[in-house]
Amino acid sequence: TATVTLHYVRVSHGLDRWVERRVVAPLAQSPLWDEASFHDPQELELSDSAPEAAEFLALPPKSVGKARFRSYGKQLRNHLYQTQPTMLYRCKSLKLSSRPDETRSQFASRVQLAHREQRDAAVETMRARFATKVQRLEERVRRAEARVDREKSQYDEQKLQASISMGATVLGAIFGRGGIGRATTTARGASRVARERLEVVRAEDALEDLRRDQRDLEIEVEEEIRALRAEQERQEPEIEEIVVRPRKSDLEVAGLSLLWMRR
Repeated sequence: TATVTLHYVRVSHGLDRWVERRVVAPLAQSPLWDEASFHDPQELELSDSAPEAAEFLALPPKSVGKARFRSYGKQLRNHLYQTQPTMLYRCKSLKLSSRPDETRSQFASRVQLAHREQRDAAVETMRARFATKVQRLEERVRRAEARVDREKSQYDEQKLQASISMGATVLGAIFGRGGIGRATTTARGASRVARERLEVVRAEDALEDLRRDQRDLEIEVEEEIRALRAEQERQEPEIEEIVVRPRKSDLEVAGLSLLWMRR
């Protein structure tokens, strides 16, 4: 067994953490570090005295001695450096890095949230790009609607005037007063009514064309947004693993000693 101190440093992720563990590994001709277990320093109850009636297993031949223990210490340091890294994560496309104590699943959740926010921002940017065109077309539609209302009002007024003129003409013909002159005025009024009716039709046709353009623009915007979202869904952000090994210069192995464990 031994007490080990590990120091993990990664400035770009704000990582600067010291970890202390007690390592326990079975002893054969040399310790089996691959079978080692790691514990908090206070987790194991150790004693320098053996329980009553305890029997000690014999040590493997040539497994102890100062030279051996110096070798075990070097082996353990190399083993710890190779097998006890801490993991960090980053997403280059979103320029995100994990925090020192953030798990992969926690970081992945944060990446997905940032990805959705990026997608929503891209959609809003696209809508803003179309906004001026949409607003101009809406204004043209409003002016066309006002023109239709104005032409219809003028048409109704001409129809009313033509009806009054027609009535006066009929009465004049009956009573023999100004029949020819009134008939001419009535004919002119009917001609103006026809022209106003034509203006109404033209205004309504122009309004319908603009409304068709408006619908086409709305469809274009939605298609562009769907294509953008589909493209971003295909470009799922990639999470990259960063292996941070304990700093060799700070890696300490202390209290390396033999330990008998109860069965």
